[in-house]
Amino acid sequence: SAATVGAKKQSFYHNYYLGNDPKRWKGNVPVFGNVDYKEIYPKIDLHLSSEKGHAKYDFIVLAGGNPNQIKLAYEGLDGMSLNNGNLLLKTSVGTITEVAPYAYQYVNGELKEVPCNYRLTGSEITFAFPKGYNKNENLIIDPTIVFATLTGSTADNWGFTATYDHSGNFYAGGIVNGLGYPTTTGAFQDTFGGGSASTMPCDMSISKFNASGTSLIFSTYIGGALDDMPHSLVVDNNNNLIVAGKTLSANYPVTTGAYDPSHNGNYDIAVSKLNPAGTALLGSTFVGGSGNDGINIAPGFSANQTTLKYNYGDDSRTEVIADNAGNVYVAASSQSSNFPVTATAAKSTLGGTQDGVYFKLNPTLSTMMYSTFIGGSNDDAAYVLTLDTAEKHVYVAGGTTSTDFHTSVTTGAWRNTYQGGLADGYICRFLNSGAYTLQKATFIGTSAYDQCYGLQTDLEDRVYAMGQTLGAFPVSAGVYSNAGSRQFLIKLDSLLGTAIYSTVFGSGATTSPNISPVAFLVDTCQNVYISGWGGSITPGSSTNNLPITSATALQSTTDGSDFYFIVFSKNALSLLYGSYFGSPTKAEHVDGGTSRFDPQGVVYQAICASCGTGSSFPSTPNAYATVKGSTNCNLGAVKIAFNLGSVNAVADANPVATGCAPLTVNFGNNSTNATSYIWNFDDGSPTSSAVTPTHTFTTSGTFTVMMVAINPNACKTHDTVYLDIVVSSDTVHADFNYVLLDTCTNPRVNITNTSTAMPGHTLANATFRWYFGDGNTFNGQNPGTHNYSGPGTYDIMMVMTDAAACNSPDTVIKTVTINQLLIDASFTFPDTICIGDTVHFTNTSVNGITYAWSFGTGQGTSTDQNASYLFSSPGTYTIKMVTSNPNTCNKVDSAEHTVTVNPNPTAAFAYSPLIPETNVPTTFLNQSVNAVRYQWKFGDGAYSSEVSPVHAYNRTGTYEVCLTAYNEQGCSDRVCRTVTADITPLADVPTGFSPNGDGSNDVLYVRGYSIQTLDFKVFNRWGEMVFETQDQSKGWDGTFKGKPQEMDAFAYT
Repeated sequence: SAATVGAKKQSFYHNYYLGNDPKRWKGNVPVFGNVDYKEIYPKIDLHLSSEKGHAKYDFIVLAGGNPNQIKLAYEGLDGMSLNNGNLLLKTSVGTITEVAPYAYQYVNGELKEVPCNYRLTGSEITFAFPKGYNKNENLIIDPTIVFATLTGSTADNWGFTATYDHSGNFYAGGIVNGLGYPTTTGAFQDTFGGGSASTMPCDMSISKFNASGTSLIFSTYIGGALDDMPHSLVVDNNNNLIVAGKTLSANYPVTTGAYDPSHNGNYDIAVSKLNPAGTALLGSTFVGGSGNDGINIAPGFSANQTTLKYNYGDDSRTEVIADNAGNVYVAASSQSSNFPVTATAAKSTLGGTQDGVYFKLNPTLSTMMYSTFIGGSNDDAAYVLTLDTAEKHVYVAGGTTSTDFHTSVTTGAWRNTYQGGLADGYICRFLNSGAYTLQKATFIGTSAYDQCYGLQTDLEDRVYAMGQTLGAFPVSAGVYSNAGSRQFLIKLDSLLGTAIYSTVFGSGATTSPNISPVAFLVDTCQNVYISGWGGSITPGSSTNNLPITSATALQSTTDGSDFYFIVFSKNALSLLYGSYFGSPTKAEHVDGGTSRFDPQGVVYQAICASCGTGSSFPSTPNAYATVKGSTNCNLGAVKIAFNLGSVNAVADANPVATGCAPLTVNFGNNSTNATSYIWNFDDGSPTSSAVTPTHTFTTSGTFTVMMVAINPNACKTHDTVYLDIVVSSDTVHADFNYVLLDTCTNPRVNITNTSTAMPGHTLANATFRWYFGDGNTFNGQNPGTHNYSGPGTYDIMMVMTDAAACNSPDTVIKTVTINQLLIDASFTFPDTICIGDTVHFTNTSVNGITYAWSFGTGQGTSTDQNASYLFSSPGTYTIKMVTSNPNTCNKVDSAEHTVTVNPNPTAAFAYSPLIPETNVPTTFLNQSVNAVRYQWKFGDGAYSSEVSPVHAYNRTGTYEVCLTAYNEQGCSDRVCRTVTADITPLADVPTGFSPNGDGSNDVLYVRGYSIQTLDFKVFNRWGEMVFETQDQSKGWDGTFKGKPQEMDAFAYT
């Protein structure tokens, strides 16, 4: 049967109690992220996993395997079919789609997709490879230096510790001895707190660089009035930064509710948590007693190789980690007899001058969940710690000089007794709950000096330790090793009883270790990564002659004082990578503290760089700071991707994974250790091999996009990630009705929301915003009744928003007109009214329907819209009109005006001669009464407004003469009489005239009777015509062309 191997063990378990048969019951069943069935068919493995709710399975056909052996059968289906290469599995609750299979391989170093199809025979599925199957070929993968930068601090700034967050950002911690550290706006602490004159006066310096090292995300001091130093950094699952270090400052910043808000004397351990922006402390506490805590042997950086403080900077050996729940774990050392321990501590009293300590705080740093001394009767130190996969156990490692180191739990351990020499390394295993029992401890050592400086577990909970040795450390058969070297690597089972392998590495037989280790990792492939530094700063240390991989090394030469990176393959069978890193003229080092590798084998290394004059740190182009700012040291931050781990597929969709057709998605790819990719968009379109493709989905539906990341040279050659892209074409429809209510006393509208949601949705999924046009708004589905303050025209607008709708937001506007309908009664009439006039009254009322008129005479009324009335007597009369309309707010209105009826004048006249005389004008005598204005009409077309005119007729005849007389009010009377004229034709032209402007005889006229036509012309003595007229009423004024003429004789015709 196939061997079953679980990986990515979860922290929880499942219980199965099926029916009443105890044989079918099982409790505490472990849960794994991956399960591998080894040789489920000959030379064929099955890999099972899940990704975001999708079950994944991969068959790995090894060389010589036959894929035709693979046969799949499904139980509980209602039917199976193939459609466009996809396998459709019909169940009682719907159809499951298995997308068309993919097969791929490398041929001659090039990625080739192998055509592969499902083959359905009855209810059995097999796989067909119409173009055959070939073997993979290997590729060489070079490591990549992502960035190397300095802080640029103008104050002396030493490198201690580094870590990473989930986005690959880089946190660097160190110490700074004054103003000049490049803090950022809004940083938690932007000024230097102070320091002690007895050591380097210092605060902690914490900087967060972006993933490419080109800019600072934040940078801050942390510290009080005396010395403060960071030893270890880690980021929790919420991307908060946890800092563990030591402080002499009584005013070191602590938070309200801290586990211990008071400084306890000498150096205390300080544990602080910063938010991702670096602007606030989320928690901060002291931990310690009255002696030195967080100190290994004695304060100060220098090595003392007769003690546990063997390397330069070993006084600051501390590590902090966090679990998935955010609890904080610290391994450190203490010289306080009153260091706080909990009731179930494995060791509750200090033994010797110094013990190691291990404690666990809750996420807010307000509660001590567990704390214990670690050690025997002599000096002991705790440097590093780690958790197993399920976080059920905590492992702690360090160095001890105690022969009685926890010997009560060393029975059955790999080394159950002290091995001798200056010191031994050790590993302790604690339960991580309940009483936190110390279950096992083992010595790690030889008859000479040994200490553990690195501790890790793999996915199978095997325990790895790394450190220094001066003894004959055991080397397993078949492993990579450098005989006699002074750095060791060991892998133990989870119970610390059996060594699975062990080896040594370095420059061979020397009297001192080559490097001081600072970072350690076991990746998912069980490759082992180690970072360390060596050189003149630690006595006897040197990086000369260390093993390198010349083809891939970042730096193949050393000045003897550099950093060194080494990577071992699974079970240390081979050297995967070895390289130096550093300036050719400076002694790069760490002044104490941990750096880290991320799970993909990317190192985040803090360095104390470029000390002394000059700045030759090998920074990368575009790094935040390529040269130091101080006259001494700068903290250097180095991030290197070794590209040796397993493939890890990580993809995302930008800007969104849900939207409306056509939806264009830019796919992000944050995969690691992959060399090629296959994207299947699940919409029938061709696959893509782009790193970050852009794809447009033109139809609606849910598309499960699959990205396969591939690296044939990795321990896990491929990984798959799925993204669900939801494309919709559904729309919402916004609408409402309204009813206008009581426009007179309380104008308002009653509104009903008649909007419709998308299919399968309700209006509860939508939000509504109402605008009533009067400055008021309402949030909610139904506003009900809305009151208006008065009449007017208002636009009611409803905005309906549903994030899932393609037309969201949808808006509808309706106009409401509120007329407070009023009757306004009015009428007009003539300005002058006389006796006998029929007066017409014009109705100018608004909104009236019926009318009633009265005229003030006591006689006569009218219901006409426009009334008329004949006034027969003079006087003053009140005219009233009443109009009504039951549909208006005021129902009835009236208007009244006073009119005056004026008396008429009496027109009369006489004339002479009564018997006509030849060519004698008629003289009229006006005899009218109460008149002031007159109009005469003489019957021959002539008129006059004189009171008593004289009129000459031009022809013999009888004429009707009429006189109209008007009084002051404009009333009139008219009388006409017959007049006879006797006219004999006669024309007369004067023999002279005197145009001298005296008003007498200034104009020459033609006079006469019965003149029917006239053509009168005047000539001077030279024959020029100086005047002409055809009108008897026009004469010559003695001028020609505007100039007076000389007195002379003129002729006329």
